[in-house]
Amino acid sequence: MKYFELTPHYIRKEKINKIDFDDRFFASLKEDYSDFSTFFNDCQDYCYTSYDEAENIDGFLYFVIKDNYSDVLFFKVLEFGNKIEEAFLKIIIKEAKANNLEQISISVFRKEQDLVTFLEKFSFNNVEIKENRTSSGFMDDELVFIKNMSDSKYPNIDIRNKKIFLIPLTSSEHEKLFPEAEKMFQISFDDVFGNNSYLNTIEKSYVFNQNIGNVNNGDILLFYSRKYRSITSVGVVDGIFTNFSNVDEINEMMYGRTYYTFNELNKIFKPNTKLLLFKDYNTLSNPIFYQDVNKIVELDYEKERELIDSVIDQ
Repeated sequence: MKYFELTPHYIRKEKINKIDFDDRFFASLKEDYSDFSTFFNDCQDYCYTSYDEAENIDGFLYFVIKDNYSDVLFFKVLEFGNKIEEAFLKIIIKEAKANNLEQISISVFRKEQDLVTFLEKFSFNNVEIKENRTSSGFMDDELVFIKNMSDSKYPNIDIRNKKIFLIPLTSSEHEKLFPEAEKMFQISFDDVFGNNSYLNTIEKSYVFNQNIGNVNNGDILLFYSRKYRSITSVGVVDGIFTNFSNVDEINEMMYGRTYYTFNELNKIFKPNTKLLLFKDYNTLSNPIFYQDVNKIVELDYEKERELIDSVIDQ
């Protein structure tokens, strides 16, 4: 069994005029868009660029905010699966929420099947198909995708008929799962080198041994940092699994989500070990102080309405 190896990809916000567009990474964009080579002339905007350990560019994101929507003009990653795509989407969503935008728009060529599949997975709807000719002379459909920021899907949370669980995390668990929340309290390594794509994913996993009753897809997770005694993050359940025969089975199911080393999984693993798969929906801009919690508890909405609403409304 091959264990998930963490190879960092660091995402940085940079001025457009600092980017080397002669880098080979941009060759395919020049082939697809005839005006790409001159598109950014005299541009003073910012973009997001990801780099591998050798400082090679392996991702590029550029979007502009218009009247009531975010127009994503370029979204390219060298290899899907490195979680750069999820980190990029989190950036787009965060800016859209901060600016109270109604929609996110992005156009991609049909040949970019990995990106098409990714967008559909996160509730982007294909609303228009335009026939287009690339700068190489090939005809390819250009698909226009729209994400409605007021729907009931990611990143919005629908609490109707959902259970709500409060999950306490140790310092190491919190740092592993929610590095963005750590920045609310202290400067991190990533502030210097950029955001580590593997630590800033949307799809995550949590391994634990406590018996907590029935957990259903769509249930709400409030994550609590024991170190800071605060609720810092919100997630939504994708699935929960148990009855694993060995660590390899857990590793295979969580592959590509939250990174656990072989030794970490071995220390946690017991016959009743559970794997919780979830999507990271929000890091609270204002973490909420809460009494000390040392085990997972289900919250009663009627009794904790003020607390839960204050978390969800962020």
